[in-house]
Amino acid sequence: MEPVPTLAPSILLFTLLLLTATVLVEPLLSTRTNTPGSSVIPRHFAFKLTHRDAPHSIIRPPEADTPDLPHGVPMKDFISYGRALRARTRKTGAQRIMESVSYLGKPYGDFYVAVKVGTPTQDMIFLVDTGSELFWTQCSPCKFCMNTGAARFHPDYSSSFTPVPCSSSLCTRVSKMYSGGCLKESCTFKSAYADGSKNAGFISIENFTVGASSYKFMFGCSNSDIEAVLASAPGIMGLNRGPFSFAKQLLQHLTQKKFSYCLPDLFTSSHSSGIILFGKSPKPTSSMMYTPMVPGLENYYVQILGISVGNILLNIPETAFQLNKTTGQGGAYIDSGSAFTSFVDAAYLPLTEALWKATEHMEPLSSEPYGDVCFNISIFDSKLPDIPTVTLHFGGGAELELNSDSILYAVGKVAGNSTMVCNAFIRSTINVIGNFQQQNYWMEYDLSKSRIGFAKANCAME
Repeated sequence: MEPVPTLAPSILLFTLLLLTATVLVEPLLSTRTNTPGSSVIPRHFAFKLTHRDAPHSIIRPPEADTPDLPHGVPMKDFISYGRALRARTRKTGAQRIMESVSYLGKPYGDFYVAVKVGTPTQDMIFLVDTGSELFWTQCSPCKFCMNTGAARFHPDYSSSFTPVPCSSSLCTRVSKMYSGGCLKESCTFKSAYADGSKNAGFISIENFTVGASSYKFMFGCSNSDIEAVLASAPGIMGLNRGPFSFAKQLLQHLTQKKFSYCLPDLFTSSHSSGIILFGKSPKPTSSMMYTPMVPGLENYYVQILGISVGNILLNIPETAFQLNKTTGQGGAYIDSGSAFTSFVDAAYLPLTEALWKATEHMEPLSSEPYGDVCFNISIFDSKLPDIPTVTLHFGGGAELELNSDSILYAVGKVAGNSTMVCNAFIRSTINVIGNFQQQNYWMEYDLSKSRIGFAKANCAME
């Protein structure tokens, strides 16, 4: 495949600084409360993306600290990511795939944006998740809420906070989808996620401020977390195609119905941020490869045609990636909220076997060729083991080429001067392309043309 140009960090920073970002909402709800500028429809707006476990993250868990490692150790920050992941997994009771090595937990909602909410404004954190719809944040007071390290929204401090009444047509629509109801004449919701976690609260209208303008927005004010929602999420920015998602509401008011993001890799760019941009984007057009979205579904389902390791196309049956629209089973979707990519057995087993055989000369660690492929490396190494490229082939000719930075993750354990890294693929009952495998790609979700684009990019924005 021909080499493609990269989107330089300076371009991303320049874009973020110059964009006149404006949050707009569904026509039914849209009311501008402050109009200091023109009424021209904006072309785009952007937010900085921060990994929740990055050294500069405001919700970084203390378990990510590495005081046992000398200053300047190349693997220090990478190991800290692994420790944070292990800590969140233990707190949520996620199922272990391989004892002491790998974990299964639905979305950790790894990247967050900061948004000003209410009047006067309160700075709130939302984890971006293309695999869910509802846009919500923890509110105070909150029953059984996990301590996330981020502030909770205080409705009582905001003069613009308005609960949606039970009598409204909006409440009727939300209740049908989110098992809501009424409490003290206010509309309520309940949401559930793939890891069994749940949360509940009130459907509300509130001001969301970007730049000099403020707009009314429908969101969920959560006052009850059950089963540790999404590994201690302070709030979720649902971005799927559902009618109540942040993306769907906002993009109705932008000329180009698309959003894009670029995620820096955790190994070489641990101190960097990424970007999420709604509307027109400075993507490297000539290098974009597109795959169609499967129609009629809220999540971003796509067609996977196959997987290659090196130059070898694996023998995976077509049924491994087929979607049964009647039952909703099967298929594959792209999810910014899931950490690692998961595959069903028919795809996972051939993939891990191929990785095992291709790296056998490197003496990988595993209980069997069909288990996780892991390596012991020195904490003083400045690069990850050089393993064969894994390529995901999609309908329409799009491809995701994954190198070591997007295949190997740090387990977080250190023994002497060694630490362990393992392949970031999960054995599961569903196929999901997680954010770890989207690193250093410009990911474009074009809702008007029902397609997703990929382009290699340098996503690190200092």
